[in-house]
Amino acid sequence: MIREPGGCFEQTSSTNYPNIMILGYLNSTDAADPALVQKTQAVLDHGYKLLTGYESPAKGYEWFGNNPGHEALTAYGLMEFADMAKVYDVDRKMVDRTADWLMSRRDQQGGFQRSSQALDSFGRAGPTTTNAYIMWALAEAHRAAALTPELAAQKALGSQTADPYLLALAANTLLTTAPKATDGAAMARRLSTLQAQDGSFPGARESITMSGGESLTIEATALAVLALIKASPSNEYEAQIRAGADWLNSKRGGYGAWGNTQATILGLKALTAYTEHARQIAAPGSATLVINGRDAGTIKFDKGRRDALVWNDLASKLVPGKNTVELRLDSQAALPYAIAIEYRSAQPATSPRTKVAVTTQLLKTHAKMGDGVTLRAHVENTTGAGIPMTLARIGLPGGTVFQTWQLKELRDKGAIDFYETRPREVILYWRALPPSAKKDVDLNLLAQVPGTYEAPASSAYLYYTAEDKAWTPPVSLTIDR
Repeated sequence: MIREPGGCFEQTSSTNYPNIMILGYLNSTDAADPALVQKTQAVLDHGYKLLTGYESPAKGYEWFGNNPGHEALTAYGLMEFADMAKVYDVDRKMVDRTADWLMSRRDQQGGFQRSSQALDSFGRAGPTTTNAYIMWALAEAHRAAALTPELAAQKALGSQTADPYLLALAANTLLTTAPKATDGAAMARRLSTLQAQDGSFPGARESITMSGGESLTIEATALAVLALIKASPSNEYEAQIRAGADWLNSKRGGYGAWGNTQATILGLKALTAYTEHARQIAAPGSATLVINGRDAGTIKFDKGRRDALVWNDLASKLVPGKNTVELRLDSQAALPYAIAIEYRSAQPATSPRTKVAVTTQLLKTHAKMGDGVTLRAHVENTTGAGIPMTLARIGLPGGTVFQTWQLKELRDKGAIDFYETRPREVILYWRALPPSAKKDVDLNLLAQVPGTYEAPASSAYLYYTAEDKAWTPPVSLTIDR
């Protein structure tokens, strides 16, 4: 999961926050590889510098560092910096002024003011959700204990709501701020009754990022697991915690991520907390990996083992086509597991739930070295409603390069709100797209290396519903001398 951060504030966080948790885990394990620790520290340093560059001139944080600061995003950043401070030398003055700015946004009625300029162009969470999320972040950063009216509002919310996302936020706030108080314990008991048989906590109406579908259930379940861990010093909720962790683990991709960025961060935060909560294997035993009915290796383990059981060098045991992989456990301990499978597809399938469409076209498919080549990208909101932040990842043919000056010009003219580049793609951002909006962007590429090239497939999706992507076939280009 260790990745190089990049993009706007939240996209940088989507890779930087896991790096924080990875480094914390490595520092706490006796078997940490020094080279892996060094690598994680290096990418974390890069991520920290990127994040602090998005501080708004008037303080607080915004996706692209503009004014005004965004309260919910600043709360998320404050929590991230608080967690980062456990493993990295964070500027305490920056953290203090960020917390001070966020607390200056209190409305004196138990909630927080919200910048309409920063929020209107995104999917807007309601005030109840926003206030609960901000209070949880302040509690995680140990800044909430003195906020009496705001804590009272969260106590009232936690005693009334049947929404698992809101109840879990309120419970986490109270259990973190006043772990021995009866309010948080009562919320945890109510929360435990909302768990479904599969271990998830379904039924939430909205999250802070207005995510939906499975991502919303993942966020609610992760927050519920965190709350029950806090409320379970006497193992009162061990069965519920285990069921929630198992469900989260079952929804995790092979490389450790969940649906959208918030689902990934909260899922990882919950499983990291669960690992610390029950970090030792409870009983001895053995685990056997079976591939296509054949034994691929058995690992024996003792009670109290902390490091993972890993089977390496399995490619030779796989065959073309369908493979059956089984894991057989001989132990009274129940162990979570993950499998990672890597493959490539020229054009992945478009999600039937996507709300956007994308097409790409090269205005000419043959060029000479030094020629300009126009790649036209068309992105469309296919719904009759406005949609929040939208990305288009435009694949570039090999042998060509984008021109940074032109991307800056597109941003300055308002054709796009932000851009990010990779060696084989340009990523375009729009803060929001109105109903049925259509965006046409011409990317000016420069043909540099002779050959025939096929670009990676291009995709478009809502930033907070990354699992529902629209894909378009790759474009091809021949460059002659």
